[in-house]
Amino acid sequence: MVRGIEKFKEYFQEYANQYVLIGGTACDISFSQHSGDFRATRDLDVVLIVEALTPAFGERFWQFIHDGGYQNRAKSSGQPQFYRFDKPSETEFPSMIELFARTDFLLEGAAEITPLHIDDNVYSLSAILLNEAYYQALLSGREIIDGLSILKPSWIIPFKAKAWLDLSQRAASGMHVDSRDLKKHRNDIIRLVAEFVLERCELPDEVKTDMEKFVGSMGVTDAELKNLRIRGVKAEEIRQLLVDTYL
Repeated sequence: MVRGIEKFKEYFQEYANQYVLIGGTACDISFSQHSGDFRATRDLDVVLIVEALTPAFGERFWQFIHDGGYQNRAKSSGQPQFYRFDKPSETEFPSMIELFARTDFLLEGAAEITPLHIDDNVYSLSAILLNEAYYQALLSGREIIDGLSILKPSWIIPFKAKAWLDLSQRAASGMHVDSRDLKKHRNDIIRLVAEFVLERCELPDEVKTDMEKFVGSMGVTDAELKNLRIRGVKAEEIRQLLVDTYL
């Protein structure tokens, strides 16, 4: 389980309609419900549901940051808003929190926040969240597990597929991309497909088109599945499960 997730739940259980956990944390929570283990992840990726946000949530969030004693507090410029908080002095709090908001989200104590240069992964996710089709997919794919609002495994996959496509395109155009990020998104998708019974997802047209591109270019092999310690499923079955779920 991700460090600090219980403390996060303690603070935000009554605000579950105002945020959704995505990425590795959401995967880890889903895997824990199936008595499985996901790859190690130390950060909480939190997307705010702007239509539901209340001033009380903002106050509670800043109280959480204050109580955790987060030493580094940074914010990117532009849209969507992206905040990063890390190095808490209290060990029961998450090691890092990355917060995304599609529109202006003002935090108390903004004077204590420093400018932040975002990396490729954050840049990609920020662009995805600004896309209305993907934001609607995010809203469609939420569920509450043990008091935490997360993105369901079936709906995490299209976001990771889009991130993989975007990073692949950037790499192909000659821009620097960390190959570990590409590998991470693709391997996460393979593990999710292999481990979960995925629900059929009716995707917005744009998201469905991106999934078609991903399925056509991911090129998974049986040897890769073996390296990932995935047994009982073949590479072609992974591809067919993606087709059956999304296309």
